[in-house]
Amino acid sequence: MRHVTLLFVVLSSVALAGPPEPVDVRRAVAGGGWINWTTMELEASASVVGTGVGGSQEATEQQARRRISPAMVAAVRAIPVTSAVHSSELLDRGELAEVLHNRIKLWAVTEARYHTSGKVHLEGRLSLSVYLRPWSLQRASHRPGTPTVSEFSGLVVDARGSGVSFAFAPRILDDEGGELWDGQVWRDRVLEVTPVVYVADPAHPVAARAGERPLVVRAQRATGPDLILSGPDVHAVRRHVLGSPALHEGRVVVLVDP
Repeated sequence: MRHVTLLFVVLSSVALAGPPEPVDVRRAVAGGGWINWTTMELEASASVVGTGVGGSQEATEQQARRRISPAMVAAVRAIPVTSAVHSSELLDRGELAEVLHNRIKLWAVTEARYHTSGKVHLEGRLSLSVYLRPWSLQRASHRPGTPTVSEFSGLVVDARGSGVSFAFAPRILDDEGGELWDGQVWRDRVLEVTPVVYVADPAHPVAARAGERPLVVRAQRATGPDLILSGPDVHAVRRHVLGSPALHEGRVVVLVDP
């Protein structure tokens, strides 16, 4: 009876806990940083133990910040911007190189933990939207005077099993390689949104970005980060969301493998 009671307690605890929270899609990059493709942020962290007698918490925190900075630089250089443009290329040449180098400094500490042992742990993040804003503004189009009216609130592209990779602004193509959408958002939305977000679970809260009634299509295959649709899905995108806020206000959610 005691074993049955214990089993009941364990099962009850699991039931009360409910299903696990959906996790973000994160990929590690060289240098110790991460790209979080769900929140569309660069992430880096550092822990430093204080020097003891005579060591100040502020000095320890500054040392942790100095450790995060190179990891953030490495993460920035690892960003695939589109299928044809990489952040490292933008940093190494071109008219945006200087301004993008300066924008790396915009990362901020989002969490700080101070331990009685003297250890300081910092979490730093840099929004991809903030960092790539100059590039996005260069290519953004103005909102048309009369945008296409759509019955759909956004677009969900199910890319599971397609082998898709990630990019800040992927394209959506038809099965002949024709471009349906080039990842642009309207100029008045560049400061607020990224073109897409990636989730591994449609129940993730971030997926709500596509709104209450999104058009759902399936990528038949992918070329790098570019999503290739076919048949009825191409027709649906052309008919229902081209030129509408569903695409150009960043309401696109890409469902990917974990």
